Amino acid sequence: MRILEFFMETVTLFKRCAKSRTMLFAATLAALGVVELQFQLIAPLIPDAWLGAVLLAIAVAVAILRVVTTGPIGEGRDNDDS
Repeated sequence: MRILEFFMETVTLFKRCAKSRTMLFAATLAALGVVELQFQLIAPLIPDAWLGAVLLAIAVAVAILRVVTTGPIGEGRDNDDS
């Protein structure tokens, strides 16, 4: 019974995370990291001089997502007060 409960909680968590832009962005970054570790496909695409700018862009994207997403994971999108 505990295994089934754990499975159902895990499925619920994944469903909630799939609705979060921040979590989707994090999952995308993680997937790109795995691709890079396994196949070294991304590093050749980024010139060394641009590496700092790419990292800065990722940090800015995370900060923007944090500002834009206001609620807990899975509880709707943004608050539209306009």
